[in-house]
Amino acid sequence: MFVPSLTVDRLGSMCGSVLSSGIQSPALRRVLVYGMLYNLCIEYSGFYTSTPRTGHYSQLAAYFIGELEHALLNVPLALPANQETVEALLVGVSMLSHRQIYEPDIHLIGIVRD
Repeated sequence: MFVPSLTVDRLGSMCGSVLSSGIQSPALRRVLVYGMLYNLCIEYSGFYTSTPRTGHYSQLAAYFIGELEHALLNVPLALPANQETVEALLVGVSMLSHRQIYEPDIHLIGIVRD
């Protein structure tokens, strides 16, 4: 997933705030952070195909996608009109569509797919 305005510094500070405060972080910020971390783990697990790192990255990816789903279920109905909202929704939708393709037994409460 490529988000042009999401620099390494910005992602690092967002990760720090979400991982240190956990569930108290806004749902949209958690969607963006966990979606990007999931994507990075999937990419890194593809680089290390025959090492113990593959299993580690796969476990992290499973954790991050679970947190992403939880955050998406907590997104409020009234959303602020700003750049972070758009980025988070794009990341969330793209990660869930990726998950539905590769893991079709996962069903989310409140999210209906045509």
